[in-house]
Amino acid sequence: MVYLDLILNLSLLVSISIVSGFIEDRWSRHTRNGVLLQGVLFGGAAVIGMLRPLDLGHGLIFDGRSIMVGLCALYFGPRAMVVACIMTLGCRLWLGGVGMITGSLVILSSGGIGLAARFHLKPETEVPSWQHLLWFGLLVHGVMLALMLTLPGGAGLTVIRRIGLPVILLYPLATILAGKILSDQLEGKQVLKALRESERRYIAAQHIAQMGDFTWDVKTGAVTCSEALFDLVGYHKSEIVDYNLVENQIHHPDDVEQVRKWLNDSVTSGKGALPPKEYRLVRKDGQIIYVRTVGVVHYQDGKPAQVFGTVQDISERKQAEEALIRERRRFQQILDAFPYGIYIVDKHHQIEYVNNALRQEFGDPGSLRCHEYFHDLPEPCSWCRNETVFQGEIVRWDWHVPGSGRDYELVDIPLKNEDGTISKLEVFHDMTDRKHAEEDLLKRNQFIETILDHLPIGLAVHYIDEGKATYMNRKFEEIYGWPREALEDIPRFFEKVYPNPQYREKIQSQILEDIQSGDPERMTWEGIEVTGRNGKKKIVSAKNIPIHDQNLMISTVQDITEYKRLEAQLQQSQKMEAIGTLAGGVAHDFNNKLSVIMGCTQLMLMDMQPEDPHYADLKQIQESAERSADLTRQLLAFARKQTIAPEPLNLNDMVEGMLKMLRRLMGEDIELAWQPDPKLWPVKMDPAQVDQILANLCVNARDAISGVGKVTIETKNAILDETYCVENAGCEPGEYVTLTVIDDGCGMDHGTLENVFEPFFTTKETGKGTGLGLSTVYGIAKQNQGVINVYSEPGKGSTFTIYIPRHYQEAGKKEAAAPAEAPGGQGETILVVEDDRSILNMAKKMLERLGYSVLTANSPDEAVHIARETGDEIHLLVTDVVMPKMSGKDLSEHLKASCAQIKTLFMSGYTADTIAHHGVLDEGVEFIEKPFSMNDLGYKVRAVLDKT
Repeated sequence: MVYLDLILNLSLLVSISIVSGFIEDRWSRHTRNGVLLQGVLFGGAAVIGMLRPLDLGHGLIFDGRSIMVGLCALYFGPRAMVVACIMTLGCRLWLGGVGMITGSLVILSSGGIGLAARFHLKPETEVPSWQHLLWFGLLVHGVMLALMLTLPGGAGLTVIRRIGLPVILLYPLATILAGKILSDQLEGKQVLKALRESERRYIAAQHIAQMGDFTWDVKTGAVTCSEALFDLVGYHKSEIVDYNLVENQIHHPDDVEQVRKWLNDSVTSGKGALPPKEYRLVRKDGQIIYVRTVGVVHYQDGKPAQVFGTVQDISERKQAEEALIRERRRFQQILDAFPYGIYIVDKHHQIEYVNNALRQEFGDPGSLRCHEYFHDLPEPCSWCRNETVFQGEIVRWDWHVPGSGRDYELVDIPLKNEDGTISKLEVFHDMTDRKHAEEDLLKRNQFIETILDHLPIGLAVHYIDEGKATYMNRKFEEIYGWPREALEDIPRFFEKVYPNPQYREKIQSQILEDIQSGDPERMTWEGIEVTGRNGKKKIVSAKNIPIHDQNLMISTVQDITEYKRLEAQLQQSQKMEAIGTLAGGVAHDFNNKLSVIMGCTQLMLMDMQPEDPHYADLKQIQESAERSADLTRQLLAFARKQTIAPEPLNLNDMVEGMLKMLRRLMGEDIELAWQPDPKLWPVKMDPAQVDQILANLCVNARDAISGVGKVTIETKNAILDETYCVENAGCEPGEYVTLTVIDDGCGMDHGTLENVFEPFFTTKETGKGTGLGLSTVYGIAKQNQGVINVYSEPGKGSTFTIYIPRHYQEAGKKEAAAPAEAPGGQGETILVVEDDRSILNMAKKMLERLGYSVLTANSPDEAVHIARETGDEIHLLVTDVVMPKMSGKDLSEHLKASCAQIKTLFMSGYTADTIAHHGVLDEGVEFIEKPFSMNDLGYKVRAVLDKT
């Protein structure tokens, strides 16, 4: 009976499992209602089993509740299990008995094990196998039997002995059976769900792909269409569609015959397939679409029975293809109309396309490869083997065709094909004419640029709005002393060329105002100082010429540094020459007056004793006259009208002869250093001038030193090149001897240096100097074809250097100084000719005092008359150089014609060109300069008479 009761309970369990499947069909286990109904079903089934249990007496009952609750938890989850547990626990508590507690524990343990198994097995993702269900049943009921031990009074062992074996044998099998039913239901649900999802996706895919499918029954002509196909042709799925409707209304009239033939051929061919076919359909709304059909043919008893196919809307693709065809045709027309040759070649050198221009130039390529077509070569040329363009890079190159002499510019462009390979599109541009034009233009530009680069002025062109230079010639860069990159930008140009901010701002403001005025006359700027990269400064003249309609400004610049220097030198030279002329004229007249004063004073002193009350006054007059004579000599030296008698000299000898006197002149506080060049070249000049130079320079150096100091005298040999002579006008390149005087005194500023050689200019206090010392040195240097340079800075002393041309004859020994008293005459007859009677009378008295017989003439005519009457009795002619009607030189020549033995001594306030050139006496000419003393006159007359 035990087994029978258990089997009855299990039968109820299986039935309940089947009913669960019906509930699942209507209310999914994933919904709240479905879960509750499943819990009520399994809980109700358990309650029914409990109401017809296996009764072991004394409240011990057995039924299928463990299986029900466990499977409910496994397959339907915790909520369904809770419902089932509540129902079964309520029923068990209601039934009561000694097994109430044990039965309740069995219910709870079964539910717990079921939930654990659900978590582990995940039945909704993978259906449990029968092995899993077997182990699940054994576990649930093993626990159930173990819980029997909780029964009171040892009833548990009795129960285990009585039902343990049938429970272990039947309940797991019932669990497997009921579980498999539930699993199959679950699996069926999953399959159905997947099928429906697949169908939904299939339909969606058809809609997305604009594709539908159909089944055509060949015998009946019935056509079954998918929903997507109905949508494709614009019909509702409720409408009946057969073969006649398709052929007469849906197929495009122009395509009916070819479609019919395609279908018949495909069905009767026996191949079992519908090959792809593209044709047109007419939708119900009249719209024409392109479709592509492909399918299979099913046979029955060797005869075609059904045709299954898919129909896809390819209208967009067809439109794109037609557009592509039109585009290709248009592209073909463009390429054929293109004036340049174009062809396409693949990586294997096979020509894919040639346009008309290239075909006309080189002919039709046919099946020729590129190297055969262009070069008539059997193998690819080196350029064909160039893989650069096939690696995706654009390549440009030139090709000269020897046969035709044409020049082409070629551009190779990579073209990516649909299969991923790359072909080469090559464009031929005939550059022959352009190349010749470019060569001509280049030659012309080079010609123009050569001219512009050799212009003596700088030229630049820049854009007005941008302030950026577009051209500048080499002279422009050379004048400004900066490379092009530093000058092409206007702001940088001003910054580099005018480094001084204040001067730069001044220049910029002036130029900007002049340009904005629009007045062309204001666009030329003279005397602007610019600075080069090496810091060298130049004076320039700049001019701007605006061309507004082309947004251009032409700028020219000239370096006028040398011009300004020469202009300043010319002005200075003219000024000095004018001053010299004036000084010479004044000195001439002044010397005549001084000659009378000095001569008469000396004669009076000779006739007077020192004790005479007027002797001191006359002596004072004599000294003042001598000082005035020195002053006139300095003026004549500056004016280069001083009488000189140059001779070969060694400056070292001259300086050494004056050192003792110069040291006394310097005083004890000033050291005088002497640094001679032992190999000094000789010069030719008047020794008296050397004395003047040394005296004036040393006095100037002494006065520049306050307190203790040092003066250095140097002599050196020097060679002046053309560069030096260009910068120092008045000298010629060649070999020179320098005489330099250096002091460590107060020095001079720029303003003083500009006027240092001007006569009567002095920085000394009134009465301390005449201002003729340095001007005398300047005149002496110029008179001897030399140059004088001075370098000085305030607080750094001064350096005066005189350059005297080298003389190529060895210097003679210095003559002994003249005696203190002049030698007397020996009765010789002297004819004195002077247009100034006061000087004439003075000279007569002096010569008579010296023991000479003196004849006087106030004019050349009178002198000729006296000479004619006297004859050979006249030994010496003493004559003024400049006189009315006849010069002293002409008079001398005239008298020598009748009196061959007569000698001549000229006298004058300054030399004239009649007896000297630039103040230098002609060879053999004897001269005495006014004013002169009786001793000077006596010595000179005696020297001339004694000369053989």
